[in-house]
Amino acid sequence: MGTAIEKSTHNLQNVSQQRLDEWEKIDDDEYRYHGTQWKTSKQSTIAFENFASKHISRSKNIINMGAGAGASTASLANNFKSVHFTAFDHSAELTKLGSRIAFDKGIQNI
Repeated sequence: MGTAIEKSTHNLQNVSQQRLDEWEKIDDDEYRYHGTQWKTSKQSTIAFENFASKHISRSKNIINMGAGAGASTASLANNFKSVHFTAFDHSAELTKLGSRIAFDKGIQNI
C-alpha cells in the first residue's frame, strides 16, 4: 500500500491533475459562473477586504495569484482606486474573460 506520505503525495497528484483539467476545459456554465461573480462580491471577498483594508490602502501594487476571472480583484480595485492590481491565473481563458469584463466596466487600475 505504501507509506502515508506516498499515499498523500499520490492523492495530491490526482487532485492537482483534476484541477488542471477543470481549468483547461471551461464550458458555458463556467463562463456564466465567473461572469456572475463580477455582479455581486462574495462574502469571502468582503471579509478579506475588511480584514486587509488598512494594508491595501497603504499599498501601491497588489498581485493576486490564482485570480480566476478576477472578480474579487476587481471588487478590491473598485474600492481602492489609488492601488494598481495585477491578477494572474493558470487559465488563459479565465484571464481573458476577466480582462474583457474589466475593460467593459472601465476599471482602470487592474
